Amino acid sequence: MNPSLRLGEDGINAVLLTLHSIRDRALTCRTCILALHMELTRLLEAQRAFRQLSYFDIRRRSCLTLQIARLTVGLPIALERALQRRQVEDMGCDVAGDDRTAILNRRVYSLLRSLVAVLERMERVLR
Repeated sequence: MNPSLRLGEDGINAVLLTLHSIRDRALTCRTCILALHMELTRLLEAQRAFRQLSYFDIRRRSCLTLQIARLTVGLPIALERALQRRQVEDMGCDVAGDDRTAILNRRVYSLLRSLVAVLERMERVLR
């Protein structure tokens, strides 16, 4: 230990704890960014396909509209799943039976999942 720093054992532990906290938040941000990047890429591909369609291609436009809506509503779900996967990897144990969510209220999460399932069914009907 450098005597000019005048840090005791408690000070060093506090600095280490702060650095671990910063690292954990940075990894969480990285996980969120990667998950959002994948989902937004899918959303942009659907939007590009939608723009290339003729105005009178109502069936495919409807299908792509439902896909865009499903992807948009599914963004928080993708974040939630990515954070849960990261939590499982970090802790080394499976929390599959656990109903806890990382960022969303459990009821909001189940509502969004149900809405995504309904949009998927509607999309399959139009195909």
